[in-house]
Amino acid sequence: MKNKKTNQQMDTPDLNRQESDLLMLKVMKQGDYRAFEFLFKRYYRFLTRIIFKYTANLEEAEELSSDIFQKIWDKRETIHIEKDLKNYLSFSGRNTALNFLRSKKIYLVELDMNLHDQKAAGSSILPDGKLNLYDTEQEVNKVIEQLPSKCREIFKLNKLHAYTVAEIAALLGLSERTVSNNLTHANQIIRKNFQN
Repeated sequence: MKNKKTNQQMDTPDLNRQESDLLMLKVMKQGDYRAFEFLFKRYYRFLTRIIFKYTANLEEAEELSSDIFQKIWDKRETIHIEKDLKNYLSFSGRNTALNFLRSKKIYLVELDMNLHDQKAAGSSILPDGKLNLYDTEQEVNKVIEQLPSKCREIFKLNKLHAYTVAEIAALLGLSERTVSNNLTHANQIIRKNFQN
C-alpha cells in the first residue's frame, strides 16, 4: 500500500501548523489564490464552529465565515497577522458573530417599534399594497404555533426569551446538537412559509 501524504504534509513538509500558516499568508499576500484556498480549507470549518456557538444558526455561521475569508483575500496585501492565524480567526469569528447579533438585536428592536406604531395606526395595508408588520407578525405567530411541540418550545425559548442553545439544552435535558437541529428546522419551516 502506498504511503499517502495529505496536502498539508506535501505542501509544507517539516513545518508546524503556525509556521505553515505564516508561509501561506506570505505567499497569499503576493496574490497566490492557491495559498488562500489552502488556508480556507484548513480553517473554514473551525471558524464556522466558533461563529455557530454564538449564532446557533449554521447558515448564518457559514455566511459570516465566508465573509471573513473574503475580507482576508480582499485585504491580503495589507493584512497584518504576525503570529497565529488560528487565534486571529478565532478572535475575528467571535467579534463578527457578536457584531452580527448586536445588529440583529437593533433590527428586532426597530421592528418591534414599527409593529407598535403600525398597531397604533390600525392600518392593515401599507400604501404600496403590502401587508403591514402587524399582519406579518400575526402570520409568523400562526406558523410558530404549527411547529412540532418540542421544536416550538425550543424556538420560543431562543427567539422570544433569548435563551442560548446551551441554556435550553440544560433546561430541557437535551443535547446542544438536538437544540440546534430543532432551531434550524423551525427556521426552515418559517422561512419556507414566507418565501414569495
